[in-house]
Amino acid sequence: MRRDLRARYEAGWMDLAGQLDAAQLRALTDNPKSQHSIRPINLTKLWRAIGDPRATPFEAALEQQIPGGHATRVVRVRKGQPEFRKALREQFGDVCAFTGPCPERALEAAHLYSFAASGKHHRHGDG
Repeated sequence: MRRDLRARYEAGWMDLAGQLDAAQLRALTDNPKSQHSIRPINLTKLWRAIGDPRATPFEAALEQQIPGGHATRVVRVRKGQPEFRKALREQFGDVCAFTGPCPERALEAAHLYSFAASGKHHRHGDG
């Protein structure tokens, strides 16, 4: 079963159109000669090329773009998800299967097979 991958950039998106062409962007990755379409970027090189976003009032921009408040929702909660995430981190460390090492808070425990359909956590990918 094919699942579409989605990314959410939201307020953290920085439009680099006109600043870097494809060759310049590729040169900022850790492995510019890689054939993979997704490569880890070297943030030090990127910030040197475009400017460090931490040096700008980024938080103020976020507050202007993101509405606040609360809403009530009825949701289904996956029982055991925190334990599943912890077990995967203990087994594999703070590593994304697609992009490699990354901060713990950026990782989500993902299932290879539909948890919604089976209701079971499969740590080793066996469906």
